[in-house]
Amino acid sequence: MKKPRLHNMVYLLIGVMYMLIGIGAIVLPTGVLPASWIVSVYGSAVTDSLSIHMILEFGAAVLALGSVFLWRARHSRYSPTFHWGMTTYFIVDMMIHWLGPDDASDSPLHDLINTVPFLLLMVLVGALQKFGEGAESADHDAGNHHD
Repeated sequence: MKKPRLHNMVYLLIGVMYMLIGIGAIVLPTGVLPASWIVSVYGSAVTDSLSIHMILEFGAAVLALGSVFLWRARHSRYSPTFHWGMTTYFIVDMMIHWLGPDDASDSPLHDLINTVPFLLLMVLVGALQKFGEGAESADHDAGNHHD
């Protein structure tokens, strides 16, 4: 069995984080958990069906994102195409939180939390370039197969 590489560990961390967020988003509005938990996460009780529906759909999308990262974490070869595609998504997500409506977040902590995945991927790129871990995979993605 191959030793996990840096990108595998970062993708695993992000995948687990998004799986937990997705499960939480699906479970919280169902009434299974205490109402005080819902209020602590959403700031108020979520009672209208459209909001509940949107939260459930968000949970499903986040589960899919987490699954993609977990799937990618199992691959030993680093893919710059995948990495920059996900980095672009996280840039957009981060900008929505930092530049969105003032009342969308009651705390800068939410903005900082949504910045973490982007920063992780940017630090990973720097580390991969420094240690040369992604060079062979960049050739593979560009079609330069040396097998």
